[in-house]
Amino acid sequence: MNHKRVIRYIFFSFLLVFAGFSTPQAQDIIEDLIDSEEATDQDVEYYEELEKFLDDPIDLNQTDEKELARLPGLTQPLIRAILKYREEIGSFSSKKELKQAPGVTNELYQQIRPFVTARKKKPRERALRIVHRLRYSSRDPNEDEFDSFYKLYQRTQAIYKEWLTLGFLTEKDAGETDFDDLQLWYLSVKNHALPVQGVIGNYKVECGQGLLFSPQAGMFKGGEVVTGTKKRHASIRPYSSTNEVSSFYGAGFEGEWGRLSLILFGSKAKLDATLNEDGAIQSIYTTGLHRTDTEKAKKDRLTETLYGGHARLRLDENSSIGATYYQSEFDEKIDPNDDYYRFRGDELSGVGVDADLYFKQVNLFGEWARSMDHGSAWVVGAGLNVGQVQFSALMRDYDPDFYTFHSYGFAFFRYPYSMNSNLPEDGDEYYTQLEIPLSKSIKWTLRFRSKEKTESPTKKKYRSQIDWQPVKTYRLRIRYEHARTADKEDGQLLYGDLQFKPDKRLLAYIRLLFFDTESSNAAVYAFENDLPGVLKTSYFSDRGRRWYVAAKYKFHEKSYLSMKFGQKTKYEPTTDQANVQSVVRETSTDWSCQLDFMF
Repeated sequence: MNHKRVIRYIFFSFLLVFAGFSTPQAQDIIEDLIDSEEATDQDVEYYEELEKFLDDPIDLNQTDEKELARLPGLTQPLIRAILKYREEIGSFSSKKELKQAPGVTNELYQQIRPFVTARKKKPRERALRIVHRLRYSSRDPNEDEFDSFYKLYQRTQAIYKEWLTLGFLTEKDAGETDFDDLQLWYLSVKNHALPVQGVIGNYKVECGQGLLFSPQAGMFKGGEVVTGTKKRHASIRPYSSTNEVSSFYGAGFEGEWGRLSLILFGSKAKLDATLNEDGAIQSIYTTGLHRTDTEKAKKDRLTETLYGGHARLRLDENSSIGATYYQSEFDEKIDPNDDYYRFRGDELSGVGVDADLYFKQVNLFGEWARSMDHGSAWVVGAGLNVGQVQFSALMRDYDPDFYTFHSYGFAFFRYPYSMNSNLPEDGDEYYTQLEIPLSKSIKWTLRFRSKEKTESPTKKKYRSQIDWQPVKTYRLRIRYEHARTADKEDGQLLYGDLQFKPDKRLLAYIRLLFFDTESSNAAVYAFENDLPGVLKTSYFSDRGRRWYVAAKYKFHEKSYLSMKFGQKTKYEPTTDQANVQSVVRETSTDWSCQLDFMF
């Protein structure tokens, strides 16, 4: 029996033993929102925000429209309906009462339930709170060509009466020598009694559908394919991500006067850049890694000065229209080699208009944007809710010379250019998922996804998964995934995942995973439970296994110690299909720990 048949045999044996549905776990909801194969820095930011809501849930009796808009699955009419229902009843006696609000289905309630609470009275908070996170991660030193093989991260926030926040963040990647290679800070003022809110330091801009400036929430490419096609929000937010190229540095302000809201911002930020042989700027360097002399020479080589604004007019309690403009200048000209569709020059400006319109059960939304003196782009979508049926459709088009450095559009399969191509790249993607509740404790999930891009072969993925949760304290998951390319190269993955929570203080995960792929094109991916704030998706190619143990322990109120230890083993390739005995080719070990505390 060859290795692939062993994987199939083990999986279907599990199906016979664990023949359905428990309420979804918070980690499952987050994983379903994010595509493990294409997780982006925006996904990491949103993942961390949802994790924050797990530890400190949104109080339904104190929340507002903007805070509720951060939750998955909530549309503008639903948010308005929830707030209006709260006004009618005075306050929520429990979060289960949320299901009584108009439009809130049981499925939606289960999706947002881990992130909300209903306190009978507002808890007394200290005037000043300090929140700190310290994270250390490493791997086998002999696997790293650099002397400094560990990664270090620290973040500190000082919060005064919930409306004034001062934050600092530093990070050192593996291989970097400076412990503060990345430094961020911000001062945020958010007081609803004031007409204007603002941020100075490192911040981000969110508006429209992401063609010019990218909102953080919404626009998912994971399992939430209906409400995930639309972005929401228009706001200025403090920046605390470790993505070193997405931050503005300066000041941003937002205010609201009746139906009109306005955002103004200015920035002068240092960017990493790749140089031509003559020393001219070739392109913006986006990895954020500064390990070698060559990489260090790219650090802070380019300065972008940017200013702009966004105005929004609310037409009624749900519908609104907006307009955006920005102008940016670089202190040096960007001069790529001969790539036909790469940006060339030292100035770039853009203008855009967007709309979010509701007509009873129909929602129409979209954005049109243009790079001045260059190309344009548009995205238009529609959503329809009829009873228990939800429908969503999206169309988009990007000119080859539409340039923008701060966007994140949905399913951006048509790129103005790519790293390895002189021509625009486009593609198609199809996705379907079926969830079958076999009993109160067991759920069977089937998923199919097909993806095609110009520069890579078509890839189809099939997934079958069983979740078994007989009691609240533990849950077992068995997943089998099969990937096949257009060249008929196969990849397979099988894992068993055990989650258990014996008491309120301890949460632990154990996973054992096997993989077998015929090429890197048929590689398989898996989301991993990791330390709080870490979005980990693992890539598997060749043949081998992976296991890890992760735990989070609450040793004091709002204070946690988290640890993870794992190992990945790859085997020598073999053509002997009758013998599954394997010779170990390489073994890698990783470990990490994190301390979160508040005082």
